[in-house]
Amino acid sequence: MPKEKASIFAMLRGDEPSPLARVWHDLSGAGEGEWGEKCLLELLKNRAKNAAIFQNVYVPLGGGTTELDIVLVGSTGLYIFESKAYGGKIYGQPEQLNWAQYLGGSKNVFYNPIRQNENHRRNLARALQISPEYICSIIVFENRADLSNIHPRHSESFVVCNRNKLLKHLKKLVNSRRPVLELTEMESICRKLAKWSKVNRRTKKQHIKQVQQQMHGALCPFCGRELLIKQGSYGPFIGCSGYPKCQYTRKI
Repeated sequence: MPKEKASIFAMLRGDEPSPLARVWHDLSGAGEGEWGEKCLLELLKNRAKNAAIFQNVYVPLGGGTTELDIVLVGSTGLYIFESKAYGGKIYGQPEQLNWAQYLGGSKNVFYNPIRQNENHRRNLARALQISPEYICSIIVFENRADLSNIHPRHSESFVVCNRNKLLKHLKKLVNSRRPVLELTEMESICRKLAKWSKVNRRTKKQHIKQVQQQMHGALCPFCGRELLIKQGSYGPFIGCSGYPKCQYTRKI
């Protein structure tokens, strides 16, 4: 995957990791997805200093877990961030099952990240025992991604944007919402998120095993429900038993 170019100005402002951090990241063998998440985390820590921020949150889900990239907690609610390391032209609509990326003459189809994060949003609300309306979903693509073919890119419950446009959209979203959490509620939520973001190695291994099983096994990778063999107009396929709320499918 081509690398996103670093921004010297963003580094000087503290909004991106240093060049040395990039070198260490590449030497570690980690991918562009992890780098995009690091850049997003650095930006939020530098600019959203009055908010509580948690990374890699393993939310309890049935007998397993679901992982959230980044969760930000404030008086106006919770904001869950999903980082997408995609460049090129991105095509999609909120109600579609899959989106498409066109880059270098090739097409890549991926699951609609709004739907993906909507499942995370509901799972987090259930685990924290709060209303899903208190949680907003924010999908952050690389700066080099062309999002002009995504319609719409924002609503009351979600935002889709490039990382260099995130602060503008986040400020607008926060200012449009009224305070919904008391200080004691925020403290209780933060304690749970801190616990879920500091899991042991065993829990992480179990989560990886769970994801691998879901991607190839009998459970939906997005909502954890049972997968069923269904009949479509083009023949049999595997679909989620949680349809229509979850519309995950894969080929047999």
